Amino acid sequence: MRRNSLLAFAVLVLCAVQALSSPAWAGSEPLHADLVVTFRAHDGMQQVMVTKLAAEYELFGSPHWSIYAGLLNHRWSVGELATLVLDTDHGYPGVGNRGELFGIEWDQFAAVLDLSTRRLLLGHRLQYVTERAIFGVSETTVLQEDYSLGMLLPIPILSYQISQFLFNQWSQQIDNFSNIFMEIPLGDVNLYGEFMVDHLAAYPWDRLRLPQAYGYLLGFVWNPAPQLRVVGEYSKVNPYTGTHSETGHYVYKGDLLGFRQQPDSELYQVQVAYKLKPELTINLGGVVHRKGEWYLGDPWDSSYNEQPVPSGVIQTTYGLTVGGTYQMSEAVVFVGELQGGRIVNAGHQEGQADWHAALKAAVQISLF
Repeated sequence: MRRNSLLAFAVLVLCAVQALSSPAWAGSEPLHADLVVTFRAHDGMQQVMVTKLAAEYELFGSPHWSIYAGLLNHRWSVGELATLVLDTDHGYPGVGNRGELFGIEWDQFAAVLDLSTRRLLLGHRLQYVTERAIFGVSETTVLQEDYSLGMLLPIPILSYQISQFLFNQWSQQIDNFSNIFMEIPLGDVNLYGEFMVDHLAAYPWDRLRLPQAYGYLLGFVWNPAPQLRVVGEYSKVNPYTGTHSETGHYVYKGDLLGFRQQPDSELYQVQVAYKLKPELTINLGGVVHRKGEWYLGDPWDSSYNEQPVPSGVIQTTYGLTVGGTYQMSEAVVFVGELQGGRIVNAGHQEGQADWHAALKAAVQISLF
């Protein structure tokens, strides 16, 4: 991104500060609108993108029921640091709704990824909250060109796997992702985990023709003091996860729609956050990212199911992070993080080393 893009981002931030610094913007009206703009720089590239620009209207006077539309953005994961099924910095145009019935909460949406190829992203998420635990399931699917309108039925409990069987049994232009998740609070510690499936060979005889394309995440949050928060996570994603050439892979605008750590990798993360002031939180963390030789779009063969993950010569990144969150008002929040570290076996070449640095910043604005 050239200098004019950085200038545009700075102007947007200044306008937000001047126009929206008053808490009067954060009212209790049923109509809300949010804007999120993200800047990121890594590997010699800089980007400014609109992550979210959407309006949401509460129904029946309840915060549990609403409809929303605009440039949407969902972060569907119990992970605090890593994500699996859905998480991207690019907003996607779409519509959705949220609701709650018999203690079950849901969120579902439909978004357009590419109008020329009729490429859509659908998603729904259900969760059940109790005093002892949170249980849930989420599912996304990417459709392109050859699909039935039956796939668009807005029924949150109807699995896309079932919809595909009923309406598009033979279509190869549908790619489904499913995950289950759970959170368990234990005093001042919160344990959580999730399991995501793209393709799975359920029977031994299927391992020759189907990839074991899945991922999982385990983590905890510990609050030893009101101002202190400690997070630790481990996540792993198998090769071939997200690869589906008939739908353009699980990608939007060059980014994966989920599991940012990439397939064929495992990720260890820890973060300590401290609230200096009610409006200011700083955090420090460490990252170990072990990346195998398989990359999104590479061809698959059955030997992947027998190899350890990560595979081949492992490229390992050891990194440190420093960041923070500053809430300027009830309507404006700034978030930023700087990461740097050392890469061992860079480019999957044994003995090669390199340095890694990345910067990410975002401004979140409640418009009304």
